[in-house]
Amino acid sequence: LLGAKVYVPELDAYPDEIDHLLLQVDLDGKSYIVDGGFGMAYQLWQPMELISGMDQSQIPGVFRFQEENGTWYLEKVKRKQWVLNPSTLSTPNVENEVCRRIYLFTLQPRDIEEFRGCNAHLQTAPDSLFVTKSICSLQTADGIRALVGWKLTE
Repeated sequence: LLGAKVYVPELDAYPDEIDHLLLQVDLDGKSYIVDGGFGMAYQLWQPMELISGMDQSQIPGVFRFQEENGTWYLEKVKRKQWVLNPSTLSTPNVENEVCRRIYLFTLQPRDIEEFRGCNAHLQTAPDSLFVTKSICSLQTADGIRALVGWKLTE
């Protein structure tokens, strides 16, 4: 078990505490990261080999790890966005952003008990997205369909 800190784009920061569980699996002398719990547009469909700087294509897109001083970052190469009217963009750099940070982690093994507090918070806190809205997403080869609350996005 490994613990990650999920990137918060609105704050341009990572939280202080781990808030996501992922697995490191060693097989045939190679190390992989397996993450079956991250949804929406940043969901991994297959294990990723733990190699820094190598693009790894999957049906949902191209992912990569970047390692800096023992901290690993998972990124997803962004698909080219189709913007009907670029003058309406609220953030002008959206078009220029090539990668989206997803989370950071270290290879320090974790115990399941370390996740109980965060898990309880995500399930019960009035400000938690998992409490305030229902979430259903389907990643496809063409993109994503997501129903968050009453808002459907394709």
